[in-house]
Amino acid sequence: MLNLLKILQSNKTPSFLSALILLFSHSTICFSEDITDPINQWHSTTTIHGLYEIREEARKFIANQNSANHTKWVALDPNYKIIVPRCTVPLKVKWGPKSYGISQKSVLVYCTKSISTNNELKGWDVAVPVIPTKK
Repeated sequence: MLNLLKILQSNKTPSFLSALILLFSHSTICFSEDITDPINQWHSTTTIHGLYEIREEARKFIANQNSANHTKWVALDPNYKIIVPRCTVPLKVKWGPKSYGISQKSVLVYCTKSISTNNELKGWDVAVPVIPTKK
């Protein structure tokens, strides 16, 4: 970084351009994919079911629905604030019912048996918003 500062302080145009190139190349190394897609850092652990896996199940479901019905839906990210216990059985997915009062179309990724000892969390569901795409 000190060398970069020295280059920037010089009045030579080629060095300045080199410094810019160095700066931008360094920034791409520092900023990984997790910055552009923050949900990638939220994988499942032994106790928590990750939002990444929940989103991926929603995406698979939407891909199957799009293929079967010739639609063009896209699953977005679930709410980043949601934390649910690890599911002990495979996740299931269905269209979110309107009775849930969700303002936009969504799919529910749900678990019928988790590791939780809390009766309210033995089974859970997470709404994943879905939007149409123009592609």
